Amino acid sequence: MLKQTVRKGPWENLGFASTGASGYPSIAIDSDNNPFVVFIDGDNGNKVHVMKWDSGTDWTDLGFVEGLIQQLPSVAIGSDNKLVVVFSDYDLDVDGKAHVLRYEP
Repeated sequence: MLKQTVRKGPWENLGFASTGASGYPSIAIDSDNNPFVVFIDGDNGNKVHVMKWDSGTDWTDLGFVEGLIQQLPSVAIGSDNKLVVVFSDYDLDVDGKAHVLRYEP
């Protein structure tokens, strides 16, 4: 995991959720205080990528969303602690529709 020094303030550095270029990051926190981050991953075909901070140790890769062109991802967590991701999907015939996915491990 890449590390960055935080120079001022009472911040805990959680490092980088991506290993390279990313865009449009969004974050949500579950009931156990674990952050989930979703972003467009520039190093992996500009696909929506989902990561979870794993109980204070490191970022865990929850995977990519398959497709050709995805933009503007956002993430939320329901009262059942299930992760939901939404993004603009420009894959084949969907023409920018809002695509909503629930993470079911």
